[in-house]
Amino acid sequence: MYWEEKITPPDENHLLTLYWLSPRCQDMINFVPTKLQIMSTLILTRGLTETVSKASLLSNFYNWCKGQSEYRLLWLGIVLVAHGCILTPLTILAVLLAGTNIILFMLATMSMAMALVTNLAALPTKITIPIFLLSILIDLGIVIACISIGFHAGNAF
Repeated sequence: MYWEEKITPPDENHLLTLYWLSPRCQDMINFVPTKLQIMSTLILTRGLTETVSKASLLSNFYNWCKGQSEYRLLWLGIVLVAHGCILTPLTILAVLLAGTNIILFMLATMSMAMALVTNLAALPTKITIPIFLLSILIDLGIVIACISIGFHAGNAF
């Protein structure tokens, strides 16, 4: 009842040769050469294109911030000295000379608080460094707003 019959697929290359053991299997697997031909076409066409992924600037910065974790105490000192002793007093002075706008004053103190709280909470550098840079950008925005309002020494007193 079992015999071996050689069947070749209908393509020109005759790459696929199937051996059937029973006639009952032939009806069930007649679609296999066509399916294999379609699959090989899909695989070959996808193999011709090569995608190259580049790391974005943001992901490079994030990875650099992760790598700075061994210098966490150095970053704490930088934040406290640069932001707490230099940037925030200069920003508040600019706000005072521009007319003591309460919104700008609160933004300056909140940007200092952002940087200070994240460092004193001992958060990792992948969080503290971006928040420190964000607080610097906020301070620069406040100074630009004060310059656009105008500095008057009489406003401070």
